[in-house]
Amino acid sequence: MIAPSDEYLVGGGAEERRKFMDMVIAQYDSRYVESLIRYEQSLKQRNALLKQESGFDADVMNVVEEMMSMDADYIYNCRTLFANDFLPLFQELYHKLCDGATEGVSIEYTSHISRGALKQQLESFREKERIVGYTLHGTHRDDLTLLLSNQPLKYEGSQGQRKTYVIAMKLAQFLFLRKRGKGSMPILLLDDIFDKLDAGRVAKIVDYVASDDLGQIFITDTNREHIDQLLARTKKNYKLFYVHEGNITENYGTP
Repeated sequence: MIAPSDEYLVGGGAEERRKFMDMVIAQYDSRYVESLIRYEQSLKQRNALLKQESGFDADVMNVVEEMMSMDADYIYNCRTLFANDFLPLFQELYHKLCDGATEGVSIEYTSHISRGALKQQLESFREKERIVGYTLHGTHRDDLTLLLSNQPLKYEGSQGQRKTYVIAMKLAQFLFLRKRGKGSMPILLLDDIFDKLDAGRVAKIVDYVASDDLGQIFITDTNREHIDQLLARTKKNYKLFYVHEGNITENYGTP
């Protein structure tokens, strides 16, 4: 689904962008889900140990940190592979939607695990983390840095560029899942996404989603002009529903 609320990918914290990765990877890798669950459980245990006023049992801490490190390795490897495969799909889509825009876009995956095994990092920072009372290092601090012209998107770019960036990310998510879904076709929902986009960007998005590559699509919009533009470009059969004061009427259409 692509919706106005997806702005959280730009304006929200790192947790939101981790959820973006996790939601995709979890749909084709059950081991990843298991690793995430175990890691979160171990993280809670470690934080509880760090908060103990009488100090923690070093043997118990070693076991917890070893478990965290093992699961962190798998999570990191999966997220790295996802980021590497996702980036070219996203870059191609962004430039399509911007009619070959000259500004460069990129997404960088950042993680403490890139510095080495988590176990050694946890051991090194035990005393500092005991003072603050929680774990500062690990995959629970991973992030995606969204870049526009080599600058963080949250500080750069027009409203239209930021919105196009997010739409390209979500469409790339669709293509990624279609590729990894072993032949299954996702369903795409566009929920009121055309607001605050200039006519050129709207036309490019409409041209793309009206192609034969995306399968079944649901589109909602309060602007009839946007719907008419899309229907004028499509060669697909469609159903058009009007919702007014809770009443729904249905029309059928053909190209």
